[in-house]
Amino acid sequence: MRWSVILIASLLALCTSLPAEELSREEYCSKVWRYDYECALDYLLSDAEVQKVANVAEKLKGENCKDTAWKILEWEDENLEYDFEKANLPPPQIVVKGRDVEVYDSGRYIQTPSETILKGKGICTDYAFLTLALLEYNSCKGYLVNVTFENDEIGHVAAAILVNGTYFILDQHLPPFRPGRLLH
Repeated sequence: MRWSVILIASLLALCTSLPAEELSREEYCSKVWRYDYECALDYLLSDAEVQKVANVAEKLKGENCKDTAWKILEWEDENLEYDFEKANLPPPQIVVKGRDVEVYDSGRYIQTPSETILKGKGICTDYAFLTLALLEYNSCKGYLVNVTFENDEIGHVAAAILVNGTYFILDQHLPPFRPGRLLH
């Protein structure tokens, strides 16, 4: 009995001491871009994805990026609705085991910008990526803003632009607002 315990302990030590093959960031993102905003940036704002919203984006081009952003928010307000059913789903849980990735509670995924247009609805993340794609098509630099609230697990995502040295948050509806205004 003593030998079998030592043998099992030795085999366990051998198994746990073997170097685990790690998943590269690129491999990870290729598997979870619908659930991880940082990964989604590369996929959802690729030239191919941005081109899929060209028909809408062309109609929203303004005289400058500020005007374009205003037109985008106006269009979103008139043509999209907030998906409360999706928002009430549990957030996805991503579990990485070596080179395997499993996603649990996958109903609250990030839509592509074209999916958001086709569905006519989305949650904050979907709006943000659509806004960024529409800005990108119109040669306007956009930023993804990940908002976390103190002592709250619920977060928020929005788009932003920089106009004359000031950031403006583009959050689904008019008007855009300056983040500093939230503190006053």
